[in-house]
Amino acid sequence: MLVWTVLLGSMAEPSLLCVNCARPPPPHRRTWGRCTVCIERNLPSTYYCGEECMNAHWPKHKEYHKEQKQWEKQLLEGGQLDRTRSLAEAQARRAEETGDEFSKRFAAALALMAEADHNTAAKAWRKIITERPEDPVAYHNLAVVLGRSDHFTESALLYLKAIELCEEGTEDWAAAAPAASGLQHAQAT
Repeated sequence: MLVWTVLLGSMAEPSLLCVNCARPPPPHRRTWGRCTVCIERNLPSTYYCGEECMNAHWPKHKEYHKEQKQWEKQLLEGGQLDRTRSLAEAQARRAEETGDEFSKRFAAALALMAEADHNTAAKAWRKIITERPEDPVAYHNLAVVLGRSDHFTESALLYLKAIELCEEGTEDWAAAAPAASGLQHAQAT
């Protein structure tokens, strides 16, 4: 448990480092400057400490954006976004019937995933996790969003947290376990 607490406590840190030189932002700043293409495409942010690092890393990062376009195309063709949209609509109907505010936020986060608005979806799932840190589904969904945007390390950690919170052998546990393993393999290759 201590290991997870340490990992979870520093979970946001790796994504705030300069992606090229891994330098953290100075104490007077929360983050570095963001990639404008990531901002335009609603992807979780990629940070750079300055123009020199951004220019040095751009050939790799440009490939990331090409992969993102291909990934989105595959999600659309494979029906993943349609399934997520259907889940979001069903959750929204339940939330309206019950009037439960948490269910409404949950449905809204699913809808953001269905629209491939990864950055805003990630923020929504992080807020849900803050409100209900014992909910494994929120960790799983945040892991999905981050995995779709190539933030594999953070995604794998979140899948592991979802596994930890799920009762072993349940459907949720069975969904999270191979996903975490697959991400760890994808990152290694």
